[in-house]
Amino acid sequence: NCERAHLYGTSFQGANLFNANFQRANLKESDMKEANVLEMKIDSAKILGIRWGRERRVINEEEGRRLERSGEPKRANEKFLEAEEIYRNIRTHLMNAGIFEEAGDFFYREMVARRKQMPMFSIQRFSSKVIDIICGYGEKTFRVVMAAALFVLLNSFVYFLFGIRHGQEVLQYNPVQSWMQNLQEYFLTIYFSMVTFTTLGYGDIAPLGISRFCTMVEAFFGAFMIALFVLVFARKMIR
Repeated sequence: NCERAHLYGTSFQGANLFNANFQRANLKESDMKEANVLEMKIDSAKILGIRWGRERRVINEEEGRRLERSGEPKRANEKFLEAEEIYRNIRTHLMNAGIFEEAGDFFYREMVARRKQMPMFSIQRFSSKVIDIICGYGEKTFRVVMAAALFVLLNSFVYFLFGIRHGQEVLQYNPVQSWMQNLQEYFLTIYFSMVTFTTLGYGDIAPLGISRFCTMVEAFFGAFMIALFVLVFARKMIR
């Protein structure tokens, strides 16, 4: 029972704090690395700057990962479930304290712990991983930008291989041409990919063959990813 205790900068590294009472305590800058904080009570506690561990992972998640690697999925799921509960508890109290940036980090860790409990090769786990890669469950704005950039470049490479029409000229990789000419044409396919991704559709360049199917896919996902970026960015700014 550490209710109302002044514990600024205290090290609890490796301690068993299961069901410990830190209500209204000052835990600023304390060290909780590798501590078991399951069901720890931190109502109205000062929790800014607590060092939770690498990437804010608690020991329960780390143990779950070790058990998963050693081929013990049932025990690993138990640890991931504990980690999810811990992250949710910390996130809730950070939100109540107005520490939204750090709360977002713990929401991300909560969603990762939830994904780890799903069957290894299930559709749910795969789709959750894709969402993590694309936007970090709505917490990683930079990931949306990088995913969009990679998608544009990937499609530009497809257009360069299968060809697009620019007026009467076909822009396509040609081993007979010089590398400089191929590079210039590739830059035009990047331009076309970006125009398609943003659904601008100037009409100065048209797809050919398989490239037509790629433009449909790119336009669809482009509209989706732009909307996703606005959503993630607005969510971060509103906080």
